[in-house]
Amino acid sequence: MGEIYQSLRIRWKRTIRIEALIDTGADTSIIKEKYANQAGLPKIRNSYVFFGGTIRVPSIESAMFVLVGKRETISPVEIVKNHVIDKNLILGQDFLQNKDVVIDYRIDKIRLLRKKPKYHRL
Repeated sequence: MGEIYQSLRIRWKRTIRIEALIDTGADTSIIKEKYANQAGLPKIRNSYVFFGGTIRVPSIESAMFVLVGKRETISPVEIVKNHVIDKNLILGQDFLQNKDVVIDYRIDKIRLLRKKPKYHRL
């Protein structure tokens, strides 16, 4: 299997269209700071992401709604400086293991099962 790319929308304060790499080998979803700012993603706290298990890069923990067609789900995401990754958005296992997400390998696309995510009160 090659790389899977998908055009989708993300939102928080604003909705934007973005090209995402679906990366089954990545533990964490990562977005360039430019696109996080365009969507108005929240900055929860400073953190780090690891590349190859050894290279530590500063990041900011965040969250986003991911919209595929008319369906959406919420996902954690790490915001990194624009030069850190060459993709706009990488969707890793923290997104892909969501029970609403299905990878359809016949067409190399992801699908969301529910129209609206269920939220739990804290």
